[in-house]
Amino acid sequence: MGELFLIYTAKVSGILILFYGIYQIFLTKETFYYHNRQFLLGGIIASFVLPLVQIPTYIEVSPVTIDVAGLSTAAAGEMSGMASFDFLQILVLCYLIGLTYFLGQFIGQLINLYSEFSAGTKSKENGLTYVQLADGKKPFSFFKLIFYTPRGYTSQELRTILLHEETHCRQWHSLDVLLGRLVAILLWFNPVSWLYQQSISQNLEFLADEAASSEHALKS
Repeated sequence: MGELFLIYTAKVSGILILFYGIYQIFLTKETFYYHNRQFLLGGIIASFVLPLVQIPTYIEVSPVTIDVAGLSTAAAGEMSGMASFDFLQILVLCYLIGLTYFLGQFIGQLINLYSEFSAGTKSKENGLTYVQLADGKKPFSFFKLIFYTPRGYTSQELRTILLHEETHCRQWHSLDVLLGRLVAILLWFNPVSWLYQQSISQNLEFLADEAASSEHALKS
C-alpha cells in the first residue's frame, strides 16, 4: 500500500511539474488572467486524476518451466525484500513527518485567522463581512471576509484596496488559494508544488487588479 501511494504521489508530482513548465514558458507573460486561472486549476485536477487512469494491456502468457535448483536462493531473495521494505517504510515515515509539519503550520494560520476575526470590528455590506484590523496590518480577504485597516490610507486608496479585496471575494479566489496550499502540503517534498501555489496567488492578484481597475474606471 505504501509503495503504491509513493508511486502515485511521484506521478502527481511529475504531471504538476509538466503543467508548471507549460505555464511558465507559454502563459506567465500573457494577460489572459482568467484563462490562466482555468489552466492552473485544470493542471491540479489533471495531476491527481490522470495517474488513476488505467489503460488495459494484454500480455501473452507463455508456459513457465520451474527451475528447482533456483529455489535454494529463496532465502536470499526474502532478505533483499525485507531490506527494500524497510527502506519503503522509512520513505513513508519521512513523508508523514513532513506532511504533519506543514499541515500543523497551516492549521496554526487558520487559528490566527480566527483570532483576527474575533478581535476585529465587524460590519456587513452587500453580502460581505468587513473586519477592521489593528494598525500596521496589511489588508487581505478570505472567502466572504475582508480584513483591512483604514489608517495610513487616503479615502481613495482605501476604496481601491477594498475594490481589490471585494473582487477576490466575489470571484471565489480563496478556493484557488486554498486548493493550491493543500496541494503544496500534500506534495511538500516537491519544490514545484510551492512554486505552483505562488503562481496561482500571483495570477489571482493580477485578476483582482484588472477587475478593480475596470470597476474604478466605470465609477470615476
